[in-house]
Amino acid sequence: MTINEKGVQMKKILTALVLSAIISASSFAADAGKYYAIGAIGYLTDSTSYNGTSGTSSSESGYEFSISPQIGFNITDKLDAGLGFTYYTTKKSSKYSSSGSTGYGIAPYVRYELAKSGDFRFLAKFLVSYDTSKADYSGAQAVDTYGLLLSPVVEYKVTKYFSLVATAGVLGLTFTSQGKVNTTTFGFNRGLGGELGVSFNFL
Repeated sequence: MTINEKGVQMKKILTALVLSAIISASSFAADAGKYYAIGAIGYLTDSTSYNGTSGTSSSESGYEFSISPQIGFNITDKLDAGLGFTYYTTKKSSKYSSSGSTGYGIAPYVRYELAKSGDFRFLAKFLVSYDTSKADYSGAQAVDTYGLLLSPVVEYKVTKYFSLVATAGVLGLTFTSQGKVNTTTFGFNRGLGGELGVSFNFL
């Protein structure tokens, strides 16, 4: 049974949960000359169900787990630069089969403070990313992805030591290669790169 079979209806539920524990060696004011470190943990789950008019049905579920440490340096009170690393694993399973993949990436970046209002900071984050992943079956070809990405960042200072950090979406250009197949993508993805976390600041 395929998705395009007559009488087939597809229902898809996507839930994304992203948890970030961010440890920063700079104050909320991002004092120039200080280093900081960031550690983020991401978890994404999805579930898809297929229901047919003949009473047949099937379902598929999966998840993606990632760890993304970063280290950076505050060049000025408004500008900082850093290097991020990512390791992730994915898994999908159904009644009849299962599949998964593992990948890792690296992304140097710069962040610039666009505005500050009270306890809020608004920043733009630009990064150059590379990641490679491979499915967990014999003979699978690696998928290499290069990206030029721009993402908004919002920080909210809760206390002297803690602040909330959030990003929502990515605008960018990506180049993906798998064997002889090459794909170029440009656009804004509101679901990619989302992050919600807590920042602990060492003064």
